[in-house]
Amino acid sequence: MSTSPRRSILLFLLSATDASATLNANADKLKAMVGASIKQATAHGFDIAAIELNPGKDSLDASMEKLGEKLQSQHWDGFLIGFAVRGNKEQTPVFEAAVNLAARKAVPTGTKLLFGNAPDDLMVTLERNFVVVKE
Repeated sequence: MSTSPRRSILLFLLSATDASATLNANADKLKAMVGASIKQATAHGFDIAAIELNPGKDSLDASMEKLGEKLQSQHWDGFLIGFAVRGNKEQTPVFEAAVNLAARKAVPTGTKLLFGNAPDDLMVTLERNFVVVKE
């Protein structure tokens, strides 16, 4: 267990169903990978919360309103946008809106913007941006 202070991280992810099409992977496998990554990060001193984007269900405005409320619900040490959001050409408007929203609402309070590369690389992203004490 880490001896450094716990850090709060908000993950902004594409729903597993939508991400599976983007990443050409099974939705259940993606959920398991994200879950394992969160468990690993929690063991290393991070408190992880996730908010999922459901493009087939929610409008861009509704998604950004929900995200804005979550960003302002507490101080976040990091705001991570998952690769399925930022690496999907169809989600470019969502990616841009999320970055601009975070720049207005979270970055001024000291939140770092983080960008994941895969569902199972959360620790790699966190290690790039924070001191992580390993046992």
